[in-house]
Amino acid sequence: MGKTLLLFALAVWAAAPAAVRLKTDDPARFHRYYERSNRLLYVGGEYPAKTGLGVFEVATGKSRLFTFPEQFLPGPFLTLEDQDQALVESEDHSDGQGSSFIQRVDLKDGTVLGRIPLGEGVGLAGLGRPAWSREAFLILTARDRTFLKTLDPATGAAQESRLLGAFRTVHAVFDETGPWAVLRVEEKGKSRFLVVDLRAGKVLRDFPTETGFDGLVGGAGGILAHARLPGETTTVLTRLDPAAGTARELGRCEGELENLMEAGGRVYVLSRDTSVPPVDKLLRERLLVVFDERRPGPPQTLRWTKRLGEFAGYSAAAGKLYFAATEPSSVWELPADPAGLPAAVQELDRRTGEFWGSDRQSWVLGGLAVVVLFGIALAVAMRPACKSCG
Repeated sequence: MGKTLLLFALAVWAAAPAAVRLKTDDPARFHRYYERSNRLLYVGGEYPAKTGLGVFEVATGKSRLFTFPEQFLPGPFLTLEDQDQALVESEDHSDGQGSSFIQRVDLKDGTVLGRIPLGEGVGLAGLGRPAWSREAFLILTARDRTFLKTLDPATGAAQESRLLGAFRTVHAVFDETGPWAVLRVEEKGKSRFLVVDLRAGKVLRDFPTETGFDGLVGGAGGILAHARLPGETTTVLTRLDPAAGTARELGRCEGELENLMEAGGRVYVLSRDTSVPPVDKLLRERLLVVFDERRPGPPQTLRWTKRLGEFAGYSAAAGKLYFAATEPSSVWELPADPAGLPAAVQELDRRTGEFWGSDRQSWVLGGLAVVVLFGIALAVAMRPACKSCG
């Protein structure tokens, strides 16, 4: 019987929850997971005055928040090749003017290793270090002109800015598969999409589009664009090929798109279900649509958590997604396989109000409680009857 109890306890220990809460920080924004270092970076603290760069070690559960006096972080950041340094956009308000710059931060202790001033009137339209490159790229825009700047990660030195054209860039996305970036620009009151050769430092071509795109997202498989059909609730997803200057429709989904991410050959699209009246300002019916580019056929549509959130990244080795949710602010580890997501979302919603600190810990404590109760019940059932009683 002792072996039975031991096996039962081990089974409880081995049973992994469908969703694991990694951290709970309130507030926190702009989460991004980096598989190579197994770290989650985010902007934490009270926005905008008291923000800092957060580093969460997934393996140990330890979290650090590096703050910089008189500065707040608008959001963009990335890790450099060694994964122990990061570039982060900052605004310095110590002079009362709010000057912007890019600073290089040591992720081990938060030391600022260097600064790259952006200059008066200069805005950051894109910050990226694609997987194929050691260097980091900055797309800067000022006074209806756009520039490209390249940063050497070894020395922290930035090359002279190269003029890309007389237009203002609203947003820039970097291609993970080759040396290109796609820019959404405004020129004479009209929007255009341009392909930039990052190595040559020049614009290659206009990207042909009849209706334009609402947004661009970069991923391991390249660049995705999304656009909502005029007067409808349908969103069209398009795969862009910057090298060829062509676009291919990936699929369509219903609802108001809120977030999307590419991971492991799948595209996960999070949208708000507009056919259902909202519960309140933040808690609304949401859908997850999963497109699998490796297999033909219609996408899978799943009911998602009502909480506002965003995908933070993907671990190919673990087969896990990382999802940052609000109400409360927390980050969750979920299965990448769509078959396991319904149970994971139910677990996420069930556990949202609990703050045990670790989901594994709560499962263990709950399992031990079951074992103890089972043992007591078994002892009572097997106790010899008292012959002298009654």
